[in-house]
Amino acid sequence: TYEAGDVVPPQLLQDALLHEDNYESDDVLICRLGGLMCQEMDRGVASRQRMQLQHREMDAALEAAASNHATMLQRTRELLQEVERLRDENGTLQLENTKLLLENKELKDDVLVLETAEEGEL
Repeated sequence: TYEAGDVVPPQLLQDALLHEDNYESDDVLICRLGGLMCQEMDRGVASRQRMQLQHREMDAALEAAASNHATMLQRTRELLQEVERLRDENGTLQLENTKLLLENKELKDDVLVLETAEEGEL
């Protein structure tokens, strides 16, 4: 026999509804049904709380991912600016190198002219 507050399996409860004479009174049946309903509500509340926790965890993970993404975008912008600066610097250095090469050639030409002139004087 069952007493008020006992956990009654659903199948047994269904059978009990069909054969009420198995129970001492309607009050006992009502108590058992109430206990079963409370258990189901508790499970539902616990399930909802787990889902809410998972939702909060997912929100936190999404926020972290968004923050990481924003950080990576900022770093990418900084790197692109650095690449552009280095390209400009490289272009400037190439121009300076070309000027120096021309000056070097002119100096070589001047030295050749001076050497030729010195040989002609001898």
